[in-house]
Amino acid sequence: MAQMAKLRPKCANPARPYLTEDPQHAEPCWYAVQAHVGSEIQVQLRLANKGVDAFLPCTRRKRQWSDRTKIVSTPLIPGYVFVKIALTSRLRLRTVETAGVHSFVRFGGVFPTIPEDHIEYLRRLSESSVDASAVPGVLCRGQRVRVRSGVLAGLEGTLLTDAGSRIIAIAIPAIQHSIRIAAADIELEAV
Repeated sequence: MAQMAKLRPKCANPARPYLTEDPQHAEPCWYAVQAHVGSEIQVQLRLANKGVDAFLPCTRRKRQWSDRTKIVSTPLIPGYVFVKIALTSRLRLRTVETAGVHSFVRFGGVFPTIPEDHIEYLRRLSESSVDASAVPGVLCRGQRVRVRSGVLAGLEGTLLTDAGSRIIAIAIPAIQHSIRIAAADIELEAV
């Protein structure tokens, strides 16, 4: 009986698969976690209070109320917060047990990593005044382009046409979303 206990994996509970160890993810990487829509800012603060490196890309939008107009900061990709952790069972559990966090994004049981340069571009986009919005799904049609100048210099994406205006879409395959950016004032080059 004692030998049987030794043979069991660390996590025998299939309802909590995020408790299993994965030694290949011992180095800190960026991952996406799903948060309850509307609580992303609180989730980011709670994760930061736990010592987790969390990032929430935001955009500024003009909101109209009956008595005033105000510029407010809203999540660029509603329902997602990015965390940089070593994917150990202890850190995954600490992250998932945070109020407002639903789960880590997984595809086929794999936790896709978000490339560091994607996070950097999202940071630059959050800090700029570029008009951007998230689009569900990865947009694959059109020509591949690279931004030549400005805060997004070096960023690559797919050029789309929308009612005659130029729009660039930057795919983030790990969360199956793209970021749409109005590229009217951005200098682009073919890749």
